[in-house]
Amino acid sequence: MILSLAAIGGVSFILALPGVITPGPLLTLTITESLRRGFIAGPFIILGHALLELVLVIAIVNGTKSRNSGPF
Repeated sequence: MILSLAAIGGVSFILALPGVITPGPLLTLTITESLRRGFIAGPFIILGHALLELVLVIAIVNGTKSRNSGPF
């Protein structure tokens, strides 16, 4: 159980790293919305991004589970 949680954490870290290192659309959205709405925009953007990454990690984990449970 602990190993699988560590694997999920590692995969999510690797998936998130390029988005954190490279400035892009999320940074532009954060700047624009924080100028428009103030401080409250930050937590909403973080929540939306976290939910998107959670869905991606779940999809990847489910994909690897189905791939590993086959006869090959």
